[in-house]
Amino acid sequence: MPSPSTVSHFEESLPRVVSMGRSIFDPVWAQKEHSSPRTELMHVLRGSVRVETPEYSISGHEGDTIYTPTGTPHRDVFPTGTVFEVYLVMFDWPGEQEILRTFDPPQLARGGQAARRQIAADFQHLHQEFLAHRPFADRLIGLRLLQIIYSLCREASAGRSTDEKTSAATSHARRRQIMGEAKAYILANFSREVSLDQIAESIDISPYYLSRVFSEESGFTLSEYLTTLRMEKAVELLKDARRNISQVAHAVGYRDSHYFAKVFKAHFGQPPRVYRIRNSLAK
Repeated sequence: MPSPSTVSHFEESLPRVVSMGRSIFDPVWAQKEHSSPRTELMHVLRGSVRVETPEYSISGHEGDTIYTPTGTPHRDVFPTGTVFEVYLVMFDWPGEQEILRTFDPPQLARGGQAARRQIAADFQHLHQEFLAHRPFADRLIGLRLLQIIYSLCREASAGRSTDEKTSAATSHARRRQIMGEAKAYILANFSREVSLDQIAESIDISPYYLSRVFSEESGFTLSEYLTTLRMEKAVELLKDARRNISQVAHAVGYRDSHYFAKVFKAHFGQPPRVYRIRNSLAK
């Protein structure tokens, strides 16, 4: 059996609900910035609202729950002439700062449909417990509220994981797009002088980032890719006996045929003239 001190510590860690009501808001709260010495938890039953603070703005609709930390100046803006009804809980909680070090209020406003339905049911039960004034009600109410906060945190955590995966997927897609655009530019311009700066400018990114992405995604440098493409094109052109070596060199972007021959030999292990003769004899 837990000791009295353990029970006392547990009770002290629970949220303490100061007030709770099912309220139809007065439009004055939409016009006047206000703050509370208590933490506010608003669950929207009907209508829509936008909670505006100096740091952020959160939009809420039916089924949404908005967490406003202690002492936060804010306005509850909702369309005039419409019904706006909420469960509004005011509470004290020693664990608030620990939660807020992990999640900010806009993150806590997220949630999937299943979680929203469960949280709505929990608010209904919380309201019933608060009105009932049963023995040990404070503990039960604190536990019920803690369950709601836990559900909000769980959904925020799942949403953050999804965001991270989406961000990673978006980043990967963008890198593949950069690779594709760089290769397309090289294919269209390999017969001319092509520089890293020119390719980067055509994609509208920095040369450093282009070089890094290309190397990381392909395993070789952009310069190596350009050289390989030029050599492959040179081999095709060497099959045409009407072209001399100098013409082939110019056609694949080399203005100096001697330098072209040197690069070709380093790539294939033999000069272009020898390569041509051997491949024509092999036919």
